[in-house]
Amino acid sequence: SPNWRRRLYDANAAMMNLRLKRPNAFNSNTIVDNTSDLGTSLVKKVVINHSSLKMVTVANFNVNQVTTSISFPTTGTYYDYTRGGTINGFSTGLNITLGPGEYRVYIDQNIAGGVVTDVPEQVINNENFAISVFPNPVQSSSYVQYELPQSGVVNIRLLNYQGQVMGAKNLGFQVKGRQIFELNRYKFGSTALASGSYVLQIQVGSEVRQQKILIQ
Repeated sequence: SPNWRRRLYDANAAMMNLRLKRPNAFNSNTIVDNTSDLGTSLVKKVVINHSSLKMVTVANFNVNQVTTSISFPTTGTYYDYTRGGTINGFSTGLNITLGPGEYRVYIDQNIAGGVVTDVPEQVINNENFAISVFPNPVQSSSYVQYELPQSGVVNIRLLNYQGQVMGAKNLGFQVKGRQIFELNRYKFGSTALASGSYVLQIQVGSEVRQQKILIQ
């Protein structure tokens, strides 16, 4: 379908963006783990450890959901290049669950050009997945009211126009229907959000809605 072709194009473009920005990290000497389990779980993992970039890639080639263990080359904060948000890197194994065909790319820097969602569909119709932000522009804080088209785990991400994730929140399980969230520019990200234009993403299950907002 056109949606799948577009996602494949975006995924390739995002990875090429990483290679162009950190070319020295992508050579055979930097790969510290390159393992595959194509007999049972159908999981592929690649770990890169270089002074310019630390990266963990894991992909599920199975038609079923798979839980697998990944290890990071260093401890500390890693950025989810494929979905947005952050994760704490541990040298010991960390279990993650991947849906059929799902993949993750974790990097130790917040590099623009990623956030390639691998969800089956993106909803951009305000009638099906309504969002309103008031007041907008945001000065100190605003309320985000949204109409969930289904019940599920809700994630909120805020991106700048360069594609960098400036803040992310997992709001846990919420029921279908009207919900509200307070967006505080001083508490949403790791630092206060600077004035400028942003893209607010709300995701529930496989459905994503985007809304442009302005912070003054």
